[in-house]
Amino acid sequence: MSKANIAILIRIALSAFAVFGFPHLLKAMHVRLQEKWRKKINIVSLLGFLICVWMYAFIFRSEINGTGVIIDPLWAFRQIFRRMASGYKEGGIAEAVRRISWVRDTVASLLLNILFLVPFGYLVPCTFRHVQSWREVLTLAILFSLGIETIQYFTQRGWFDIADLIYNSGGALIGYSLYRRLLHEI
Repeated sequence: MSKANIAILIRIALSAFAVFGFPHLLKAMHVRLQEKWRKKINIVSLLGFLICVWMYAFIFRSEINGTGVIIDPLWAFRQIFRRMASGYKEGGIAEAVRRISWVRDTVASLLLNILFLVPFGYLVPCTFRHVQSWREVLTLAILFSLGIETIQYFTQRGWFDIADLIYNSGGALIGYSLYRRLLHEI
């Protein structure tokens, strides 16, 4: 992962932390925001998050190993086990362990795809009061992720991977769960 990718991921993480922590920070300081200011902060946060996602997915993405469509959602796991097994066959445990760096990158990519849309799942119901059910948030997350994957494929900035849709949707559901949990605490 390049330094630019790490920088944009840090920005996404910091913005997510600010969004999740902001209401609780205000509560701890005994500050109450008017609804119109809370709505404006949510809109700005959602737009900032979407811009960061767009920048990461299309501008700062430099590690592209071709383009295509991956329909099998478990292909990465199969690749991990095949790669480690072939390393074991070729050079024993030492070679299998040497190949863990590829496994580590694959697992990091999987976790990143899950974490990528956690703020989306939190910010969408915060911003749009008519989107309050997990089904609506899941539908929007799938459409958003589908849009990213489709654009990546047609602009040749990455693979169209069904697994990414699943992981991103799971991340959005985690964000929605955080929203529902924090909603009762604020």
